[in-house]
Amino acid sequence: MTMIRNRKVVFIWMVVLVLSGCALKEPGSARFRVGQFLFSTQNATITFYDEKKENKSLKLDYGQLSEYETIAAKVYFIKVWADGKLLMEKELGMGRDGSYTLFLTGIPEKNQSVNKESILHTLHTIVEGSEGITSNDYLPQLIVRNDFFTAEKNKGKLLAVHMMPGAMPLSLKLVNSDNKTETKTFSYPKSSEARDVSTGTYEVQLHFDGSPQTISLGKLQVENAILYSLCIIPDPKQYLTNPKLVIGTTEKQASPELRE
Repeated sequence: MTMIRNRKVVFIWMVVLVLSGCALKEPGSARFRVGQFLFSTQNATITFYDEKKENKSLKLDYGQLSEYETIAAKVYFIKVWADGKLLMEKELGMGRDGSYTLFLTGIPEKNQSVNKESILHTLHTIVEGSEGITSNDYLPQLIVRNDFFTAEKNKGKLLAVHMMPGAMPLSLKLVNSDNKTETKTFSYPKSSEARDVSTGTYEVQLHFDGSPQTISLGKLQVENAILYSLCIIPDPKQYLTNPKLVIGTTEKQASPELRE
């Protein structure tokens, strides 16, 4: 009888430990950052709501790319204001262990309606789903990019983002004495394909399609296993004549199994 009683006690403790482990384990999380590239605005605010309760809110100046924020992996209702005026309302799902960049881009119109879209943008979204991206006639929009990437040994990763509404398609080139890496030409508001880049210091050069001019955007230090998002945005005072470079970095995340 004593042996049976001891086995029952051990079994009960095992159940308690299992249930305790389940209760203490945190729900899956994701991380996101926001690029505030709404031209002609001073600032923008993006707020995440979880069942009508505010979960997280960021206020960013024009040209600012935030650091990554951690948030529970689930579906959120999002509102975006520019200079105090509501521009967009969207639902957005965050996948577990995902990393995302949210680009706010376009040119707000005076007294425009919430979620205003061009007819072409609406049709394109219906046909191709959420992956379809158009210029939306340069109206404000929220573009979500998954920042997952793979990296080779002693390589970084390059990704260029065209955030200049109204500008010609462009390409970027990284150049130093040993290497040259160039993106294919791509149009607003899309991103180039990610390219492997050897570690080192490079000059960043921009070329607009149809123009003989090459524009230097400064230096970039490429390190191992880092994704470099090179965002090209218009200068707030010199719209199409003086592109600005905003750089975001994404470090390679450990696999979920290693973090648990």
